[in-house]
Amino acid sequence: MQFSAYGHNPETHDAITNVKGSFERQQTALKKLKDLGVPLRGQAILMKENHAFQKQIRARFKKLGIPIEFSIARPSGRQDKEKIPGCAACSFPKGCLEAKGSSASPNLDFFAMKHFYNNCWIQRCGVTAEGKVIACVFARDKVLGDLTKESFSKAYQRLKENAAEFKCDNINGCKDCSLRFACVDCRPWAFSLTGNWKAKNPYCKELV
Repeated sequence: MQFSAYGHNPETHDAITNVKGSFERQQTALKKLKDLGVPLRGQAILMKENHAFQKQIRARFKKLGIPIEFSIARPSGRQDKEKIPGCAACSFPKGCLEAKGSSASPNLDFFAMKHFYNNCWIQRCGVTAEGKVIACVFARDKVLGDLTKESFSKAYQRLKENAAEFKCDNINGCKDCSLRFACVDCRPWAFSLTGNWKAKNPYCKELV
């Protein structure tokens, strides 16, 4: 089970969620899930309020025995873009860029899959409370099915077609990159910053 982490203490976490007590409730829930043997993985979303506390966040979840990854808040969806470090200028603090880590994957199955599909959209999707099937939680405008009117298998076929359309060989700039079959690509990131679903991600470390 994956969950979002916003801070290492109630002050930071609750200031971001705007829900008093949400940090303590999350910690209690995580401990119960861990006791039940549920596999857990955290995703720490970095923004202005918490990007200076990366070490503390990592230490907090290490103490709980839960692996944690860091990701930069994507300038899309319903969040306040002013909370994203450097969003307007597309230049995050150095610490955020370092936390993002390498964008390459050495996995051979991943390498083979990238020849045919977008790495993210072929492996996951989202379903809204209204039953709409979306490419991912960061691409709510890409509605590819409606479970109130059809089976998931029909929607899944469109999900596969969408993932194939946005494979790296069809992305501007990426199609000429020697690392394209090992790259972890995020289309919503590129779209939110350029307005083009097939634009190269401005955060790409291989951007030339």
